[in-house]
Amino acid sequence: MHYRARHDEFVELNTNNGLPGDGVHQVYQDGHGRLWIATSRGLYMENGAQRDTLSVRDGLPDSTIYTIFEDHRGVLWFGTRSGGAARLVDDRFEVFNTDNGLPNNVVYFIAEDAQQRMWFGTNEGVAYYDGTEFFYLNASDGLLDDECNTRAVLRDAEGYLWVGTIGGASRIATALLPATSPPPRVKIMALEAGDREFRYFQGERLLVPYKTTVTFKFATLSHLNEDKVHNRVFLEGFDEDWISLGQERHIRYTNLSPKSYTFHVRGENALGLPSTHAASLSFEVASPFYLKSWFLSMCALGALGLVWGGHRWRVRNVKARAEKLEKAVAAKTEELQHTLTFLETIKDFLPLGLLVVDAKENIVDANRVALELFEYDLKALHGQQLFNLLNSPLSSRETMWRTLTQKKTGFELVGLTQAGKHFICEVHSDCVTDAEGNLKLLILTCENIEAQKQLELKIVDSEKQLALVNLVVGMGEVLNQKLVGIHTHLHELQEQVAQSASPDSIKNLQSAQQSVQEMDKVLRQLLEFTAYLAKTPSISVDLRQELLALAERWQKKIAVALPLLPEAIPLRILPKLRDGLDEALQNSLEAGADTVKVEVEVMLNLARVRVLFSDNGEGISNEIRNKAFLPFFKTRGTPHAGLGLWKLYQVVKQCGGTVEIDNLPTGGTQLRLTMPLDSPKYYANASTQAEAVRHAMMRANR
Repeated sequence: MHYRARHDEFVELNTNNGLPGDGVHQVYQDGHGRLWIATSRGLYMENGAQRDTLSVRDGLPDSTIYTIFEDHRGVLWFGTRSGGAARLVDDRFEVFNTDNGLPNNVVYFIAEDAQQRMWFGTNEGVAYYDGTEFFYLNASDGLLDDECNTRAVLRDAEGYLWVGTIGGASRIATALLPATSPPPRVKIMALEAGDREFRYFQGERLLVPYKTTVTFKFATLSHLNEDKVHNRVFLEGFDEDWISLGQERHIRYTNLSPKSYTFHVRGENALGLPSTHAASLSFEVASPFYLKSWFLSMCALGALGLVWGGHRWRVRNVKARAEKLEKAVAAKTEELQHTLTFLETIKDFLPLGLLVVDAKENIVDANRVALELFEYDLKALHGQQLFNLLNSPLSSRETMWRTLTQKKTGFELVGLTQAGKHFICEVHSDCVTDAEGNLKLLILTCENIEAQKQLELKIVDSEKQLALVNLVVGMGEVLNQKLVGIHTHLHELQEQVAQSASPDSIKNLQSAQQSVQEMDKVLRQLLEFTAYLAKTPSISVDLRQELLALAERWQKKIAVALPLLPEAIPLRILPKLRDGLDEALQNSLEAGADTVKVEVEVMLNLARVRVLFSDNGEGISNEIRNKAFLPFFKTRGTPHAGLGLWKLYQVVKQCGGTVEIDNLPTGGTQLRLTMPLDSPKYYANASTQAEAVRHAMMRANR
């Protein structure tokens, strides 16, 4: 917003009338009268009637601009959030970042000192540029903190440069930079060999035992910042070149051969000035008896005899192995031919897509269903890389190939048609190897899960109606029996009361009351069952809040271990999700579990989220696993009706998700829920989401 004095009014300037972004970091007018506005989406420039916006497409290293500065020559500099600094020269941006000397690509401020050198405030201290190279100053040089604050810089009247950091303000005497000093001095302080230590060397030659770890300790006196001393060492007789150790003041050598060595060390101070002389120390590693010439001669004679006997044994062994290998190669060749003949015979009769891939990941054959599934003709499909048809958004190409060659079953990947359409594909794999175990062919069967689920959704209403009819018939019979019992008991009670009250009349009255209670329970179960079968509009739910509330509700009964969830995860689900999750934890508690671990996996490209509940209970058998999602099914004498997992299954299934249950290899049970995300557009750009999560975690850690 700016004020027009002529019209006595305020005028708004935002994204609706030309500003690239509403987040404004700085407004600046340069020496030519041009107005510059730094935003989170680029630069805005206004020069009279001329208006223009500049972004990454125009050469800026990053769209978020923190600061604008004009140097003594009238050249404009811009500091960015993650791209370093940029200088505008002849309408072109020249970028300065970590590739050409900056210590960090986050630039909070830019300034110019009295010596006309440019200064940059970053996340890792300040740097100044003399026109040729960068020099750094950080906390180890006296700065109060490495992280600077946005536009927190000032050059005072005396020429000092004031810098604002998150730890306070520091004053820099720029006129004294760069500093000078005499060359550093280097001295070898000690040599340690095993449990012995040598010091105060006077030119004597030291003898070190064989196979002893040798450690050299040395020091460099620089008269400047000792934390920025840089040491280099060279062990003559062992090293091929000088070794850079940085600030380390010791080095350890092992397995030195018996001979003479000379150790040299040089140092450089914080300004890069090297020491004028290297410190040196000579020593010798003693030779043990078994390396003496007489002992080696005896060993050589014995070795000759062993070689002759070993040669004769090896010849016989090689012949036997060659015969065995020839038989194995013949058997594997025959097996491979049988496999190829079998595939050629059945491939066009399979109801699933069939792909045959060689060891170089090239497709060499496919059946009719696979051609229709991926929308290729056979000629175009031959020679295609498997990764062009199947890939995983959650793993690399190498990881996916390694998983497929391990004969995985039920592996979900993203299928890609020739026209570029994506679909979820369930893949089963098997391998054909040669006699040495090397992969020859990878055989894959592929099925479009989405098409299969659409078919399942078409018949789900019929299944619900049939289940409801069967339930109503069964409940009708139960209700009829209960009503007959009530009628009989009440009739007998009427006759007994007519004569006189007795214990039998009281017993009959109690039986009647119990029958009425059981009938009421059956009716309530029927109402609950039919309520879940009825179609209910879905709502938007934050999965993160639901999991946090779940852990809080159950914290006194069972430990719920949640992952770090810095961002909201919106779902489109039925309102009864919370009841279904409670039923799942109730089942874990009844199975003897005391801990439930929750894992959340957001599948960005598929607009889905997968939630894993893993407990440490007694597990589940295959027979019970196949019936776990049936209504009124229960395995223990619990008071509930056996609708717990069935209700969770209905909530997730009606919204297009899936529910699976299985045993864990280490014991316990794992419940897997796959549910659709509410806002696919929010997750469309995986890199944008990853950046958002990273910044959220940084804010949480602060």
